[in-house]
Amino acid sequence: MISLLFLIFILTIIATAATYFIKRYHRAFGIISFFILFLIFAVYSILTFSSYHSGIMDASQFPLAVNKYIDIDFSIGLTGLTASLSAVAYIITIFALLISNMEDSISTGLIATAGLGLIGLFISRDFLFFFIFWEIAILAVFFIIYRYGRLQRRSISIKFFIYMHVGSLFLLLGFFALATYYYIDFHIISFSFQQLLNYTFFSTIPAFGAGFIIFSLLLVFLIKLPIFPLHGWLADSYNSAPYSGTVMLAGGLGMMGGYGLFGIMYPLLINVLSHDVSYILIGLGILSLIYFSTASVFQESIKMMLAYLSAADLSFVLISFGVSLISHGKVSVLAASGGMYQIIAASFLITMAFASLFIIYKKTGTEMIYRLGGITRNAPFLAGFTLMAFVGILGLPGFTPFISEFSIIISSFQSIGAFSIIIVIGLMIIAASLIWAAQRALFGPYNENLGSIKDLNKPEFLILLGLFALAVLSGIYPDIFFKIISIYAGGVI
Repeated sequence: MISLLFLIFILTIIATAATYFIKRYHRAFGIISFFILFLIFAVYSILTFSSYHSGIMDASQFPLAVNKYIDIDFSIGLTGLTASLSAVAYIITIFALLISNMEDSISTGLIATAGLGLIGLFISRDFLFFFIFWEIAILAVFFIIYRYGRLQRRSISIKFFIYMHVGSLFLLLGFFALATYYYIDFHIISFSFQQLLNYTFFSTIPAFGAGFIIFSLLLVFLIKLPIFPLHGWLADSYNSAPYSGTVMLAGGLGMMGGYGLFGIMYPLLINVLSHDVSYILIGLGILSLIYFSTASVFQESIKMMLAYLSAADLSFVLISFGVSLISHGKVSVLAASGGMYQIIAASFLITMAFASLFIIYKKTGTEMIYRLGGITRNAPFLAGFTLMAFVGILGLPGFTPFISEFSIIISSFQSIGAFSIIIVIGLMIIAASLIWAAQRALFGPYNENLGSIKDLNKPEFLILLGLFALAVLSGIYPDIFFKIISIYAGGVI
């Protein structure tokens, strides 16, 4: 029987393909079709997860190659985590389309394709199709930078491509190593999550093989977050990409890395990974938080500052991942839930920040902090929404990151004690960076060289209001996502 999830995904594929061929109203078609699909998916998820008790919901399998030695299916399904991330992927894609200033249908199609890739990999329950959708998302972002970027876009897109596909090579090697050991034990080729993400099976793999698989998968997921020192693609790619592409980079690729940790590695390693390795991961997360937050302070461009801050926000995900592996019981669930929720929180707030900056850039012609100044005088609503995005990123109560970051800090204190103070120091550096940028760019004397800029028009106001509402609603009422994420985390543990 064909599930509703499968039908929604097929409609998403059709809508994405159609955007390439609609010449006049391609962007409007993309926005409306993805919005309708999001509403259908949201209603479907609410009904499906109203009585969620962990595990997979609405799983479907479509056999492609089944015989004595091969068992390959197109298998899909949802967990509390993947349902949440899929909904966010629809939302991020819609807002990327809304702020797109690229005119041709190919650009709209590429944004939609990146969103399709994200949704596909989140709902896939087979490593083969997970990898295919992983590559679709990466290649779509690559072509966005290559065709529509600025500032040496071609060399930067090639650099991005190399980083991403070195990671993809290790991802493929890790998946094939898992499948090979499964074949050795059971004499059948399978890429099924159900078969391979199995603690009983994984514990039978020799130490060297298990170590190689863990290293390969961790490497690619940490590149995607990214984590210091695997962030060489970050600054140039964010700076070169058009703003809609930057939204897909910040909101999309970060979700890919975070999902890899908690959707793939977490079920595999919860009872396997040594505490020494877990502490190394926590240390890498804390180091990355301090490095990226400090680097943001020295940026002259708000876009570059936000690039580093988005990476700093996602460093919390790695910290929580490590803490959840060394903790037990409720502390482990709280750490894992906080990390998963941080993936969503970072996506919402960084999208709002980049959307605000895009409008500032469109009206002033600059994103350099020293060339702005006092725009509150002429554009109070634009400055207000930008300020709200900034304070949301630093974790002000009432915004989504407060829930996730508070959960991570509390669980970290229970597990690593006084070292969690370093995490708070990282947050203080983020706050200093954002407050300084806001004071210089939004307030103070107006820079007359900007001319007479206008405040938000109605469409711009509605875009930022929508993002603000999402950030506040999921901060005031976190159970929208947090409840089913926590149930998923508890079920894994």
